Amino acid sequence: AHRPDEPVPEGLYPQVDQLYAHFKTVSRPPRRLNLAHITFAGYGTRGNSPDKSEMKASQLNHLARRYKIDSYLLVGDLVTLTRDEDIESPSLVWFPHHSAELTPRERFCLSAFAGVASLSPSSAEVISRTLDGPLVRHIPHIIDLPDKLARPRHWGSPLKVLMQGGNYDRLDRKGWNEALQAFKRFHDEDPNSHLYIHALPSMQIVEHSRTVRSPAALEPTGLPLARMIELYE
Repeated sequence: AHRPDEPVPEGLYPQVDQLYAHFKTVSRPPRRLNLAHITFAGYGTRGNSPDKSEMKASQLNHLARRYKIDSYLLVGDLVTLTRDEDIESPSLVWFPHHSAELTPRERFCLSAFAGVASLSPSSAEVISRTLDGPLVRHIPHIIDLPDKLARPRHWGSPLKVLMQGGNYDRLDRKGWNEALQAFKRFHDEDPNSHLYIHALPSMQIVEHSRTVRSPAALEPTGLPLARMIELYE
């Protein structure tokens, strides 16, 4: 467990409540979600780096030796990883790539892994062409459905579609524009459907994308996702 702004002390946490006791701003998973089979390991802090978001390969090796971790699956931004030494255990990295070429830093960090999971065949081809060592495969993020989607009986009526998003940028890498237009076409064929968007509050979106703060008196809009789920249950 590694959260830059709320460091988790090094150690093992067999119960999820022990882990989330260190978080002030992160919501605990729903109680009905069974996490009893998972033991969490706190990343801790190592060295005197002024950048709290930094994750060092040396610390990952230290944790692997101390707690007998066989391998890692790194799911996060590669920019937070510093390869100050080789990663000793054979590990995988999930790497979303959106450019025609890898940067020198990306090439150096990715070479430390035994395998790379890419988002698309084109990205996998770029990474494979650039790197010699890691095994590169893509994990599909798009599911092809029949032209006329059959509505399973257990879905009920109306059909509810959820769009999940947590960060934004001017390049729209998350595909919000396309997703909204796709739902519009779907809704034209099946008017008995609703779209719910789980995202940052509208005021934070404006501040994030335009660096302009909203007026203090402006009330946020929307319904918390947890509350919405409770209403439907």
